[in-house]
Amino acid sequence: MGAYHVSNAQDIRPFNNLSEREIQSLYFMGQLAYKNYLFLDVTGRNDWSSTLGTGNNSFFYPSVSLGWAFTDAFEISSNILTFGKLRASWAQVGNDSDPYLTRNNYASYTTSYNGQGYASMSRVIPAFDLKNELTESMEFGVDIRLFDNRIGLDVTYYDGSTKNQILPVQLPTSSGYSSVVINAGEIRNSGLEIVLNANIVRLENGFNWNLGFNYARNRSEVVELAPGIETFVLVDHFPNDIEARPGNPFGDIIGYKYKRSPDGRKIVNSSGGYVREAEQSVLGNITPDWVGGLNNSFSYKGFFMNVLIDFVQGGELSSETKYRMTAAGTALFTEEGRRPQDTDDNGNQLPYVGVLDGVVEVLDGNGNVTGYTENTLAVDGQTYWANRAWSGIGEEFVMDASYITLRELMLGYNLAQAY
Repeated sequence: MGAYHVSNAQDIRPFNNLSEREIQSLYFMGQLAYKNYLFLDVTGRNDWSSTLGTGNNSFFYPSVSLGWAFTDAFEISSNILTFGKLRASWAQVGNDSDPYLTRNNYASYTTSYNGQGYASMSRVIPAFDLKNELTESMEFGVDIRLFDNRIGLDVTYYDGSTKNQILPVQLPTSSGYSSVVINAGEIRNSGLEIVLNANIVRLENGFNWNLGFNYARNRSEVVELAPGIETFVLVDHFPNDIEARPGNPFGDIIGYKYKRSPDGRKIVNSSGGYVREAEQSVLGNITPDWVGGLNNSFSYKGFFMNVLIDFVQGGELSSETKYRMTAAGTALFTEEGRRPQDTDDNGNQLPYVGVLDGVVEVLDGNGNVTGYTENTLAVDGQTYWANRAWSGIGEEFVMDASYITLRELMLGYNLAQAY
């Protein structure tokens, strides 16, 4: 236990990796208050990073926020409205990069070439003038508390963009390199966040029930990438990629759809398998429509219980699990379409077969589609299922990412109640 030595590793190839970076920073903050209901906060920070290009090591980012407690300003005293505050802010946030993106360097060292050691150069073209990323955002919000703080509502709207993103752009292998690091792109994000807290039950015998609910939704847009770049691949994985494309939301799932007839029926080829479209298209997006959480907290004479539920609504995912199970025919759902044929002349059971639900194109002598007929061709399980995975019909593996989960259940007792 606790002995870290290479002799303890079996069937793996251990390696060491060392990287170094340095950031030096100065920052300031200040606040002005007027009659304890109007507040102005100002911050500023300057970083000097070793990972950025020559002449661009230094970057500054400030913020300013204004808060106005209007219930205090107007001396509102009400049994309904306990407290009210409006706020607005503007901020910039800077970010540097991973180390060694601004210089040529050796990517690896090995001794496997006839027992001799050699080092290989990185296949990434460095950005000698690499700049920092910069996110600029505005935020507006309101904080309301009602009925002697038994109900609290906090609503926030934000809008911002990130520029000078640090991206590795793919290059043709004939260039001798795999990618080049650049500053490019702009992504905008806007959204709404709501937090509701309520003291549902507050009894004299000590029983309390508090409820907390939060809701958040975000909408993104890829405004631009680098000149000449129409898409940036975030995740490259067969059969679907996840990409950023100008004019589209961030995180589109890109792949092939089923080819369909005008009335929406899937088209089957002459071999009895489904056909995919000729061009890739957007199959979904990884961003949820909204996310949220619900927390119920109960307490009574020192005993307490918290129940936290999380939920995600909307958004899609590309399931590699379903892809592999479809390709291998190992999932329970691949039993569909399999029925035994008659035995052959020697009494041997023939393979399981099924008929795919779809239509077959009717072609004229010039290869033009003139109509469609119902598919009646029986095929084996490999054609019925595995062909969808092997031919890369990505639509089959895009799934709804919505879920509800019990995140936490906590029971406890506060010993301080005994004193």
